[in-house]
Amino acid sequence: MRPTLEVLALTLALGGCGGLSYYDPGEDGVVGPGGGNTPGGAPAGDDDDDATSGVPLRIDDVQPTFGSNGGGVEVEITGQFDDETQLWIDGKEARILELESDRALVEVPPSNAEGWVDVTATSGSRDAALGDGFQYWADGRGLSGMVGEAAYVDIVGDYWLDPTDWNYASIAFTRPADHDPMAEYATSLGSCQFEYSSGYVPVFYDPGANYLELSGGGSTARLDPQGNGVFQKGPDAGIVANQVYDLTAVGGDADWPVDSVNNLVEIPRSFNVTTPNLDRANPPNTSRAISLAWSGSGGDYVTIYLLRQRPSGQNWIDDGYVTCAVPDTGSFTVPANTWPDWSSGDLIHIQVGRAIERHVELDYNGSEAGLVGLFVVYGAALAN
Repeated sequence: MRPTLEVLALTLALGGCGGLSYYDPGEDGVVGPGGGNTPGGAPAGDDDDDATSGVPLRIDDVQPTFGSNGGGVEVEITGQFDDETQLWIDGKEARILELESDRALVEVPPSNAEGWVDVTATSGSRDAALGDGFQYWADGRGLSGMVGEAAYVDIVGDYWLDPTDWNYASIAFTRPADHDPMAEYATSLGSCQFEYSSGYVPVFYDPGANYLELSGGGSTARLDPQGNGVFQKGPDAGIVANQVYDLTAVGGDADWPVDSVNNLVEIPRSFNVTTPNLDRANPPNTSRAISLAWSGSGGDYVTIYLLRQRPSGQNWIDDGYVTCAVPDTGSFTVPANTWPDWSSGDLIHIQVGRAIERHVELDYNGSEAGLVGLFVVYGAALAN
């Protein structure tokens, strides 16, 4: 999935119209944050308080209230305990790291559960429970749990009727999956494909928020919900070049364990495409083997998106696209045989984007937020 904006058209001054159609996230499944099973823990008793039973047990709170069902998360349980207290989460014993009369630090046990479960304390015949005291999430360690991208798009050339730069952001929390963001552009680094699709279909978690907010360096992007777990904003989202953005707010009364994530996405600094020279009065010519060169370096890779359009009267008709993911070495030639056919006079929309990936851990399930930050140079050339 490449959850970017739908069509934002640019119109050539020579009378045609063209644009880049971004991928629609589609009608994928939505999983609510409290979904799944809610099994009970050890049975709660009557907090027996007779003279021979010791102190009455009590559980007041658990912090944090969430974690991976792979176990291993440390949580603090507050309440009232004695020296013989055992603690259970979803009926499974938690390893006690520290135990005091009013608090315990424990290691959450692994579980097959997802969703809210009971937390229970036992000591001899006495017990106490906090219903729905902890929320298990599907273990995401080593997997992707967030997808999307944020980009600044630099429109170059005087051949567009409305050469206005734009910027956008589109992100979504997902059920953990083995997904490489680069795979949305090509099967491997250094390759190109015609009308490629990765086939990745994420399952979205819907946080129930009415907005997500990205902030960095004095600029803020407020993303609106799209109704299926995806949050988007554009063509003027407030994204700027050479900036790192944090997720600073998950708006509304969402039952969601994430309210902020630092260093979530980084937008590269600006650069130029030097071959072909796209920033000129008229589109340059290009051969079927499109040779590209660009300035600077420092990206994790460079994305290439080539949309071909053929003239039809006063219009341009979309006729296939090529995507590539290549090393950020300053140059690359798109193999001629990537195109199934080639006709002189076709218009090739050329996008070259420096990409930076940040893999920040999401603490509620241990997954990575594999977001891509892009600075994209967008111009066009005519096929010869």
